[in-house]
Amino acid sequence: MGNKVKGIEWDKIETPPVVVQFSWLVVLVALYLIISGGCNLRDYSLYSEFSCDYNVCKFSEFGLDETNPHLPVVTEFDRKNFERTNSVRIRNGVVTPVAGLKRRQLRKLGYSYSITYKHMFEEGEGKEGGEVRELLLSRSNLGKRSSRERMSAITNKMRNSKQGESFTFSEGLGWNVTGCVRIMSGIMFLALITMVGEFSTKSYNQKIEDLQNEYSKRDN
Repeated sequence: MGNKVKGIEWDKIETPPVVVQFSWLVVLVALYLIISGGCNLRDYSLYSEFSCDYNVCKFSEFGLDETNPHLPVVTEFDRKNFERTNSVRIRNGVVTPVAGLKRRQLRKLGYSYSITYKHMFEEGEGKEGGEVRELLLSRSNLGKRSSRERMSAITNKMRNSKQGESFTFSEGLGWNVTGCVRIMSGIMFLALITMVGEFSTKSYNQKIEDLQNEYSKRDN
């Protein structure tokens, strides 16, 4: 005979499904998806645009100012002062030097690309001549292949196309597909575990009630 509580042999009652027993784990996964999706959305709110006309190149980056994300931070330089494109590794949207890093540390870094140009000092800057500066064109992890494709495209536009051809490259969408998918998946997980949990709990409680009624009839 199994353990009896109020006349019920509990070993005759099936335990709730595994998904209900470990519902807390499913809830944690769902919360992780929602939170990480929100982080992805914030990452891609950093929209940037790089464009050049015959004389001037302009880089505009939106989302850096959290109080006014629609106000861009703009950098301009003469097109003739463009030098090269670069493949860079990033972490949290910042270029990270790779010298001296171990392989395990390198795997944590994302791939992006930048350009270098010569900035010419103007009156009032307190300096003469110019200096080489770098512009990170995307703060998001683009992957090794995509970053190299973007580098090649800009280099071709700047050097191999007919002189003075205007062009525009943009990064980010203002929203992120991956972030949206993660958030929706997390919400679906929560809804699913809620429905399954309610159904299984009702079924479980119904079995207990039926057995209680059965033993009550026997006692009578």
